[in-house]
Amino acid sequence: MLSSDQAFPWTITVSYAGHLSKEFDISKQGIYNISLLEVVSLSSVTVVGSRGRPRTDVNRPVPVDIISAKELQSTGQVELGQQLQFASPSFNSAKYGINGSLVYANYATLRGLGPDQLLVLVNGKRRHQFSIPHIGFSIARGAVVTDLNTIPVLAIEQTEILRDGASAQYGSDAIAGIVNLGLRNKVNQGIFKTQVGVTNEGDGGTWMSTVNYGFKLGKEKSFLNLTFQYEKLGETNRSDPYIGTIYSSTKRIDDSTRAARGKYPATAPFKIGVFGNSQIKSPQFFINAGYPLKNNWALYSFGGYSFKKAIGYGFFRNAIPSNANSNPSLFPDGYVPVFPAEDKDYSAVFGVTRMVLKGWNMDFSTGFGKNEVDRFARNTSNASMGASSPTEFFVGNSSFSQITTEANLSKNYEGLWKMKSLNLALGSQFRVDRYKLNRGDVNSYAVGPLAASSGKTPGVQGIAGTSPQDEANETRSNIGIYADVEADITERFLIATAIRYENYSDFGGNFSGKIASRFNLTKNIAIRGSINKGFRAPSLQQIFNSATSTLVQA
Repeated sequence: MLSSDQAFPWTITVSYAGHLSKEFDISKQGIYNISLLEVVSLSSVTVVGSRGRPRTDVNRPVPVDIISAKELQSTGQVELGQQLQFASPSFNSAKYGINGSLVYANYATLRGLGPDQLLVLVNGKRRHQFSIPHIGFSIARGAVVTDLNTIPVLAIEQTEILRDGASAQYGSDAIAGIVNLGLRNKVNQGIFKTQVGVTNEGDGGTWMSTVNYGFKLGKEKSFLNLTFQYEKLGETNRSDPYIGTIYSSTKRIDDSTRAARGKYPATAPFKIGVFGNSQIKSPQFFINAGYPLKNNWALYSFGGYSFKKAIGYGFFRNAIPSNANSNPSLFPDGYVPVFPAEDKDYSAVFGVTRMVLKGWNMDFSTGFGKNEVDRFARNTSNASMGASSPTEFFVGNSSFSQITTEANLSKNYEGLWKMKSLNLALGSQFRVDRYKLNRGDVNSYAVGPLAASSGKTPGVQGIAGTSPQDEANETRSNIGIYADVEADITERFLIATAIRYENYSDFGGNFSGKIASRFNLTKNIAIRGSINKGFRAPSLQQIFNSATSTLVQA
């Protein structure tokens, strides 16, 4: 019993090991009966897919994979995308040998759908995408990926993979599902890890060192968790033996020239090209912080920086003079183009939480993310320039940035209309995207004199140089509002529904909806299912990325 002359805070938080903590409003005098929800395993509690109370993964109306940091690290992989591939059967992040932008950022897919239909969240907040659309000939052609490998692996405490469409809850590009990366918030403890490895072929040597440590900021429940990582991935080469000609389209002449020059074996099969994993060097840093204030206010922030140097390769260009791609004056024995890139990735999110309006949980945040890539080419040429062509080029720069501001309100009612519980969530999100494509040096797209006289291909070989007419500087905004209801009708019957409206400044508006349910037949057997409608507007990278090809007839 609380008397009116006692000085108590407006709310108290009750917690107990093995149970979910809960806040109670005690602003009014009275008797309070306190009960906490027991969980089967603390590590299996998840919040993705619902803005209601946390539940274990098996009690969700839709399937959610919960992958702990220990499970990720036990895969033996050093990149986050590869760790998730080995840990979750519905998640795929394969590597390809020669495939455009995938040399620099591996794609990730869920349930076999496109990479741009998978939404990546960090601590429940939207993660920005890579700045280059994939134009190679493989799965994900034309898509824009979210580069998971810009986040240090030790920064992750738990990963939640929602294997169900969630456009109505989180945004239009969550058609395939969601990957939510929960960051570490531990204090007064640290982890240091070094990992080395090599393939059984003797290539692809890897080295990764990472350290994580958490500090307390002088107040209960405050934390500052830091992660540093450096990784070096060696390239692999799984190309097949070369069986084509090098100096002449006539094999007899080619064999004779090859023997005379002594550059390549005269008869035995040999490799020329490089087809395999890219060489990557990448230092990374990530931070996660929280600080409680007075009157139930709490601040939080997280973000990081990644710098990646990657090297990819093109296909072999022979030295046959009639070949439109050859340049015998500079490369008399043919050449394999090399494509280095420098990838910079930034992100920062700031937010505040508080209980407002008699029990409503408010979360207001704003975040910025940017990816920027400088692309180069070396050991190649502009064939149309002949002997005057340089062999090193700056191909161009691309960048994509995103500012996201959102406000979310949620409240859980117990015993309302004789239901066990009902959770209502409302919110809105405002997002501004910006895409820039800047020209390369003039020789990377120039049309040289041999284009007309000899039919040589203009522009740098193996990668398109960005020309002035390809440049872009485009911006668009998006606003979305949603309502989300989740109700435990009885102990055995759960139903959840959501509706969302989004409007793009350049693409119009759209409604998305979802309904999901779960019914416990027995204590150990349940049935569940969902129906949802999603929509995804093309990204700015897909709309405005361009490369001009010039063909000149002799």
